Amino acid sequence: MLYFAYGSNMSLQRIAARVDEPRIISSAVLYGYDLRFNKLGQDGSAKCSINYTGESESQTYGVVFDIKNQDKLNLDRFEGLGQGYRLETVNVTDGYGNQFKAITYEATRFTNNLRPFSWYHHHVLRGAQEADLPSDYLEKLYQVKTSLDNNRERHVKELAIYNKSRF
Repeated sequence: MLYFAYGSNMSLQRIAARVDEPRIISSAVLYGYDLRFNKLGQDGSAKCSINYTGESESQTYGVVFDIKNQDKLNLDRFEGLGQGYRLETVNVTDGYGNQFKAITYEATRFTNNLRPFSWYHHHVLRGAQEADLPSDYLEKLYQVKTSLDNNRERHVKELAIYNKSRF
């Protein structure tokens, strides 16, 4: 099953902590959507969302993964399917013009008053760097303002995945 990750799951370590043996297919772009950090997260912070504009100049970059069908339920749980995200099927295009039909999660609850936690932003940046996304897109991601998570234990746990050698 093809899955298009555009937020924290772009990071291979992040998605590998959620599903077994994710396989990277390609980096890709979703046309007609803007990336925003305006999804209301269950932890009280902002998360990534794709926002439909219908305009061809709107582009959200991400990573296409092949995940096992049985792992989709785990991913649904982590993403909060039905509790802030809904499942969508999108058409994305890689750098060679190849098109893929993939599932992704589209936000259903929004906020304009919150920032992403710094650890969440780190996952997004790490994944974008791993995928070698365009430098102007990376620059936009770097400029996102973050908040510190008051839950220090969660902060440490979230970033600990980068200290483990699974690959």
